[in-house]
Amino acid sequence: MTTGYQLHRSRENPTLAPSDVHVWLVDLRLARESLAGLRSKLSAEEERRAQQFRSAADKNRSIASRGLLRTLLARYTFLEPEQLSFAYGPTGKPALTPGSTGKDIRFNLAHSDDQAVIAIASGREVGVDIERASRQKDGEAIARRFFSPTELASFLEYPSSERTEVFLRHWVRKEAYLKARGWGLTSLEGFDAPLTRENVSRFSDAAGTTWGAREILSVPGYFAAVVAEGADWQLNFFDRILPD
Repeated sequence: MTTGYQLHRSRENPTLAPSDVHVWLVDLRLARESLAGLRSKLSAEEERRAQQFRSAADKNRSIASRGLLRTLLARYTFLEPEQLSFAYGPTGKPALTPGSTGKDIRFNLAHSDDQAVIAIASGREVGVDIERASRQKDGEAIARRFFSPTELASFLEYPSSERTEVFLRHWVRKEAYLKARGWGLTSLEGFDAPLTRENVSRFSDAAGTTWGAREILSVPGYFAAVVAEGADWQLNFFDRILPD
């Protein structure tokens, strides 16, 4: 993997090469008219899920995230957003219904408060995670619960003043890897991930497959990471997706 970002702002349909992983930053704070347009693109099930949230803010975030995901995937598949259909894995990981688009597009979505990230790849699994730093109050307690013994020992070597940042940088990589593999949070303790201050790192699974991990550094106040199958991919970062 290379270490630089390629920044794009175009509304044109993006070109996705097999060696590319595209990551889009999504701001979920949208005007009422934009939300109404996105809501019209949702499936009945997506609408039902949005209405299950109690607060209006959470409902709007759900509508925005799913509507913008459909808008974005439509650009890659050359379909209308309403035409897209999704299948779900055992742990709920979404995917485009096999054979429905004629393209092998893989994706993953994560959000924290008003910011979201969407990762897109062709022919390789991908996962993404984002966490707002100010919401993390006790990373050490979570680390003691969910980190493997090896990870916890490495984590506790850091001074207390550095542990919140170290925890968040490690957590988003580990959760992005779980999402790329389609595993649930119950798998967090089942593998070791390297604690590192480097922006680029790797995972290796039992089958010998390498998974590349990369921090996303362009979201102030948040920690985010993307993980994709293989180590031979180029990260392209798109700073904003806007509703049509």
